[in-house]
Amino acid sequence: MAPSSIQLTLVNQSEEQDNANVVLVTENFAPGYEATPLAWRVIQNLGRGDTHPFTFPLAFTIGAQDSWGNDTPQQTAMEGQAFDMVQAASGDELQLSGTPAKSEKEIVLRNKLPKGAVTANLFRDGLLTSTVTNLAPGQDGAFSMKPEFRIGVIRNVTEGTTLSGAELDEIPTRIVLLGILSADIVWQGGGTGPDAKPYTFKLENVINA
Repeated sequence: MAPSSIQLTLVNQSEEQDNANVVLVTENFAPGYEATPLAWRVIQNLGRGDTHPFTFPLAFTIGAQDSWGNDTPQQTAMEGQAFDMVQAASGDELQLSGTPAKSEKEIVLRNKLPKGAVTANLFRDGLLTSTVTNLAPGQDGAFSMKPEFRIGVIRNVTEGTTLSGAELDEIPTRIVLLGILSADIVWQGGGTGPDAKPYTFKLENVINA
């Protein structure tokens, strides 16, 4: 049976001395939505020698916000499913659609309201992992998420923030978790002056699924 989540531990073996935040960035690979990198998780106050365990679930929940600022409850979402934002008797509601997504690798949200734009939000471990904004009536938003993320050090970034292309360029390290059950992510590099080294993040103590 495939695992429902991956257990990870960030290990600080760096020479970083400014109490920098480590940022994990997720990307939406659905065609037309690729340029939406988002700070999924921000790890703070991780001193040298400290470890930070966390979970990378392989399941998602989905929610929507309408143009009146109303947020729907989050619902479990699996690849291949589609959800419709509809106007019910009580107001705007998000419902599992009877028509699945066209791609088995995507989760889709359709705005079927008579008026008003919708924002589609996808969550992993209760944290916003991707968003598609300004879906007009009749438009769809699609998510295609891989078991991977970028990791690096960016200052003044909070969880759920969409990153610019320049900020994403500062996070070149990609951690791919396909087929992994658990692993350590070892953070090294840093320091000051001529002996400073670039930050690196690599997987160690990998246990395969």
